[in-house]
Amino acid sequence: MKDRKFDVIIIAGQSNAEGNGMRKPEDGEIINSKVIHMIDKNPYFYAKNEEGVEMLNLTLPVETVIEVAHERKAGDMVAADFSETFADCYIRAGMLEEGRDILIVKTAIGGAGFARKQWGVGNPVSDRFFAMVDEALSLNKDNRIVALLWHQGEHDAFENDGISKRERYDFYRENFYNQMKAARDRYSDFNFPIIAGQFVKTWQWGLGKDNAERIEAIYSATEDALNALGYSGYVNSDGLTSNDTDIKNGDDIHFSAKSVRELGKRYFKVYEELVRGDK
Repeated sequence: MKDRKFDVIIIAGQSNAEGNGMRKPEDGEIINSKVIHMIDKNPYFYAKNEEGVEMLNLTLPVETVIEVAHERKAGDMVAADFSETFADCYIRAGMLEEGRDILIVKTAIGGAGFARKQWGVGNPVSDRFFAMVDEALSLNKDNRIVALLWHQGEHDAFENDGISKRERYDFYRENFYNQMKAARDRYSDFNFPIIAGQFVKTWQWGLGKDNAERIEAIYSATEDALNALGYSGYVNSDGLTSNDTDIKNGDDIHFSAKSVRELGKRYFKVYEELVRGDK
């Protein structure tokens, strides 16, 4: 891969960024030899500690696989994510210069957040994120980061029972801002937008008053942090459906395969508005 020049797209966050839009293998996907991805070949898992709390177990240092981008297998189904759609839109919009390819760095981990010190500067998932992006840039001196796409917050909406809406807002805004600021500072040679997005609106537990307030705290904190960072955008998820809505599998937290691809288009629309406006 050292002979190829890449526009690097970073995908970060938790399970909806990792991709959990369930589809049948025969339904097909976008495959393009110019779109490569980097994934961590080491599996992660959650296990309960002595206090009965499920903790994330990672294998570090990271060991990467670099190959033509594709969606991951999930039993007898395939789990779609929004990165391939975003990359396809990027190419169709004429943003990929001749002689360059796309490298999607997939750093998201299902269930990971700030509350249990997984994401967050100095924490394991953050360290893994930086290690993967560093490796992507090291492949060729002409590689450049063009976008950081984030989808996360469900974890921090349901963790920390008993705190107020304001406390949840303050906690998430500080940690998310610091994580993104650290990425901007570390990779200051590149002027890249940061884009985040809302959750699945059909997420049933989000309909209750207390839970709706938790989600609203995360939404507000995310949007305010993005505004403070500048050159950033926020994606609305209105009208997008869950796996349960589309295939009746009981999963109402993850975008369906159809919706996750629409989400990729929405991320790109925000991206294009930011980039075109920057020129």
